Amino acid sequence: MTRRHARLDGPVSRLQAHAEANSGDAAALAAVRAEALRRKTPEADDLATHVEGMLIALGVGDHEQAPVMDTAARLEATTRVLRDMRARLAAAESGAIEAETRATVMERSAEAAAIKAREDGTALRALHARIHLAPSAPRWLVDAVERAFRHRYSAERYTDPVRRERAVAILGDTETVFAHLRAAIEEPASG
Repeated sequence: MTRRHARLDGPVSRLQAHAEANSGDAAALAAVRAEALRRKTPEADDLATHVEGMLIALGVGDHEQAPVMDTAARLEATTRVLRDMRARLAAAESGAIEAETRATVMERSAEAAAIKAREDGTALRALHARIHLAPSAPRWLVDAVERAFRHRYSAERYTDPVRRERAVAILGDTETVFAHLRAAIEEPASG
């Protein structure tokens, strides 16, 4: 038994793999076709029809090594092959649609994340501007400015009730700003 025919004693799927691997070798294809015709199963008939098409594509029209299938069997096998190909095509189309849908969802999610990041960056710049700092200010400087605001707008510093009320309002606003800045600074470190 030659190396070319050594694999022909396995299942039809192995025959098909052998035919695909030797698609340019007319002798190997003829041997696969002959073995498929010998087996007399629907899968083997489908394979024989497929291999016959491969042989015709190679320009080998005369198949003396294997018996010729009758027209009805060839038509039935071709119909099964077409049905199988339609099912595979439908599955591939379904998979492509699912992949496209997933890609669209991921793309929209990325766009939303980019918009949120831009908005967060704008909000963060606005918070820094409210306390007269650049967005690139280091954490120690933000802490120092917070202490300075607390000292400057401490209610105990003012005896005039109007000024005291204004200082309490400003300090309350800046405390909110510093709380948001601390959260924004700590969030990237933990994420």
